[in-house]
Amino acid sequence: MDLERPLPTPITPECRPYWEGARDGKLMITKCRACGKPFMYPRVSCPFCASRDIGWVQASGRGRLFSFEIAHQILNKAFKVKTPVVLAMVELRGRTAASQQSGRRRAGSQADPLRHAGRGLLREAHGRDQLADVPPRGRCAMSDLARLRELSNTACIVGVDESDEIGTLPGKSQLTLHVEAITNAARDAGIKVSEIDGIFTAGQHSPATIGEAIGVVPRYVDGTTVGGCSFIIMVGRDDGGSNA
Repeated sequence: MDLERPLPTPITPECRPYWEGARDGKLMITKCRACGKPFMYPRVSCPFCASRDIGWVQASGRGRLFSFEIAHQILNKAFKVKTPVVLAMVELRGRTAASQQSGRRRAGSQADPLRHAGRGLLREAHGRDQLADVPPRGRCAMSDLARLRELSNTACIVGVDESDEIGTLPGKSQLTLHVEAITNAARDAGIKVSEIDGIFTAGQHSPATIGEAIGVVPRYVDGTTVGGCSFIIMVGRDDGGSNA
């Protein structure tokens, strides 16, 4: 029986193996090659260790049922399937088949100091033309530690980057572009994605969605969406202004 379930349009590269496996009667899930942990939903960055080395494995088909619900009404008319419909939450168990496909890796040159600093250098801007460099963690003298304490409770812009590609990208979802930009900016700042404790965003995805995508629970979020001034408003909420 043809259930006429609509497929995403377009099917983005990070999700394509899932839908191709479903067509062949296989449940495919993503697995990080760096830390070895599987995860779903598919994304370009591991939510556990932020690695971009992502592969696909076939689930065993066994699991433990946590909860389920039975829907007797379909609110989305595009989903043409007869009711009732069962939505279940299942913890997958058992071994998985060997990894099949590799995810995208970071594009660009690591040798470019403008886009890939990656040395953990923290800079406080005392003025437009006067920058004070603070050595990275682990290589600080006592005088440097005193300078670091001066930065406590202040806001500094220390890492900036963008998604792997820019332009019209029909093969990438907006969430993928978010995750790419975040992981690249964290690398530029010399920190781990897991060290991020605040998320500011405006647009389709909420801070909670982005936090879940990168595997962090932020302590502070702001999802102000008022157009092009959204991020200006967010910066303005920093009492005293940012050192940028």
